[in-house]
Amino acid sequence: MKTAEQIQNELPQFYGTETWHRYNPILFPNVLLTDGATFIADNAGAYWLIDAISSYIPYIKGGWALARLTVKDNKGILTIDDGTNSIITQEYAYTDFPLDEIEFNVVDNDEAWVICLPSEN
Repeated sequence: MKTAEQIQNELPQFYGTETWHRYNPILFPNVLLTDGATFIADNAGAYWLIDAISSYIPYIKGGWALARLTVKDNKGILTIDDGTNSIITQEYAYTDFPLDEIEFNVVDNDEAWVICLPSEN
């Protein structure tokens, strides 16, 4: 796992994506990750976060949502909203996620749901 500083230093390179990565074809066959989302999952040990976001996709009604994880004192809060309605707020009693906050856009591209960094949308 990379440090928060290492991750923050590499995030600006993710603008758009070159590849869509099929996330988990068995549990979430309709979910794709961009290069940036895959980078966060791999380097921040955050596949649990991608699982959580993916599990709430059926509740997204407008084709787009913002998923935000905020971390303070190793406790996390995941919120997902569509800009108008709150879809979920989930608390984590403990997380070792290295950043204070990360956001993902969750976008329906008519073929699958894409989880991406806001800079990749």
